[in-house]
Amino acid sequence: MIFPLIAILSAINLGFNAEEVLVIYIVFGVPTAAVSYIITIVMKGDPDLASGIIMLTTLLSNISMTLFIFYFRLIGIV
Repeated sequence: MIFPLIAILSAINLGFNAEEVLVIYIVFGVPTAAVSYIITIVMKGDPDLASGIIMLTTLLSNISMTLFIFYFRLIGIV
């Protein structure tokens, strides 16, 4: 949730319009891709850690996306 917030604040400070700020949030707020699990196995990494990261980012993104979009509506970006 910190990295998308930094991206949003940077975009606002750089003068991006409302739609562009929303797109930047979506790009930086999506969870880790499942393909990272496959890459971890191929590279002989820790598949349990990779699956845990995927699960955690997916669960947290549901909460953070909802809260940020609600806040965007509240302040008039969306």
